[in-house]
Amino acid sequence: MTRRARGLASQPIVIWYIFVYLAIVSALLYASRTWLSYKGMTADIETWGVFFSAFGTLYAIIIGFVLLESLNRYSQLAQTIDEEVNAVQDVRDFLEYLDNGQEHTIIDIEECLLSYVDDVIHREWQAMADPNMVCDEDTSDKLYGVIKSTNNIKVTNPSDGVALTAIVGHIATITTVRTRRICIAENRLPPLLQVLLQFMSAVLVLGVIFLAVQSAWAHYFMATTLTVSVFLAYQVLDDLAHPFGGAWSLDKGRFVKLAAKLKEKLEEHRSLPPRPITPPVTTDVTGRAPANSTL
Repeated sequence: MTRRARGLASQPIVIWYIFVYLAIVSALLYASRTWLSYKGMTADIETWGVFFSAFGTLYAIIIGFVLLESLNRYSQLAQTIDEEVNAVQDVRDFLEYLDNGQEHTIIDIEECLLSYVDDVIHREWQAMADPNMVCDEDTSDKLYGVIKSTNNIKVTNPSDGVALTAIVGHIATITTVRTRRICIAENRLPPLLQVLLQFMSAVLVLGVIFLAVQSAWAHYFMATTLTVSVFLAYQVLDDLAHPFGGAWSLDKGRFVKLAAKLKEKLEEHRSLPPRPITPPVTTDVTGRAPANSTL
């Protein structure tokens, strides 16, 4: 699955936010070093150092866990979309095994497949990208149309039987991965976990700002580095939490290409003349064709 880079129009916004945060941190640093005095408070300074060391370790564990879970969800969603596209392609390809003048059935199935893919592109994708919209994970009407269209396949030779079995199996795969895709897309980080991360980030940044550091340049470097790191970590979490927009967005390009291929194949089958129906070959008890049969 392709990953689309963040547009150039939004990069200046991110840089602008970084400069704003750095300006606020610089002002707080100046205030803390100007009006706060730590003389004679050696024990308190050492205690605060131990506290922020343990607090920072806990923060790193929590944000690492959240990043790992978000990245795992993103990877599962990308893999599920690939599996769904491949299953639709397999149904389309196995239609070529059908014989004996079943052109109308093939065209009906391809039309239903195209209708299903178009529904994913124009309706389901928008519903998955918008957290305020609900996408039904149950089998859709378009997918039911694909299932019903396969009922018209007639098995007149071993090739038709193999094709029908494979088509039914791949349609079942489409049903499974579609439900999985919608369920994964609707998963969100718990609100309480987001509040916890925001609280711990604020405490950690403010703690470093008001920490007693003798060198002003070292103090400024520590505070600004931590601020930028926390901000960028939130940007990564936001991108992974919204996989249909951002720096690592899952696009519907594969479904669009698949729809174009289905349209080409559908037009090709519509323009072909009907194939002659080949009568099934009957055999006697010995397994040999009768004398008046044509092999």
